[in-house]
Amino acid sequence: MKSKFGPTTSLTYLSRRNPFKPVQMDSSLLTVARVLSTQLHRVPVVDPKTRKCISIVSQSALVQYLIQHGGNEMKEEWKQSISQLQLGLCKVISLTIDQSAYQAFKLLEVSQVSGIAVVDKEGKLVGNTSARDLKLFVLDRGNLSLEMPILEFLGCIRQREQINECHPSCAVGINTTLAHVVGLMAATKYHRIFIVDTHARPIGVVSVTDILRFATADLTGSSNSNSTSSTPRLTASSPTMSPG
Repeated sequence: MKSKFGPTTSLTYLSRRNPFKPVQMDSSLLTVARVLSTQLHRVPVVDPKTRKCISIVSQSALVQYLIQHGGNEMKEEWKQSISQLQLGLCKVISLTIDQSAYQAFKLLEVSQVSGIAVVDKEGKLVGNTSARDLKLFVLDRGNLSLEMPILEFLGCIRQREQINECHPSCAVGINTTLAHVVGLMAATKYHRIFIVDTHARPIGVVSVTDILRFATADLTGSSNSNSTSSTPRLTASSPTMSPG
């Protein structure tokens, strides 16, 4: 199977997917959040004097921060639905349960996304797969075949790693509040929550990256067209957080 992946598993590919973008230890929370809103899952914190990495801040740590402080810093948006906020409503990249693991990982690469939906023949969401599953395959040293149907592959690879759910996914409706979505991310530690219609078919997906982009976006006063001031929802003066 090595030849099938070719350059996709090279160091160049991995570095492109996981670039090294450090922040200094005195950086504001806003700065860190904006770096993590560019699809990076974590950033190293570097001491500018010694140039040594002293800690790591992850997207998950910022989600935990939002759970603790979001009600204060995004009071109005916190109560609004993801539909009202226009979060995550997009075409969902997916594959069906009878497609192979190789097809799934190839779709991840071609689409340049970190996770995709797995649906049944009726288009209903039954699970998802991500770059983490490819990592598990590499760590498994190729003992499983990538020609296996994706659900069978996920069941085997995650069972070997003692992951309780064979093909975990989390879904909400379009009327779900932002607070509830962020709460689900914090509780499940998932990096994406799918949006489904009344037939359980995925119609969108909200990622941690989407939440951080929303939280760090500049808000220009709409009531005054001449206003030049803009303030992000997370500001440079936001309370500090411990790296996680």
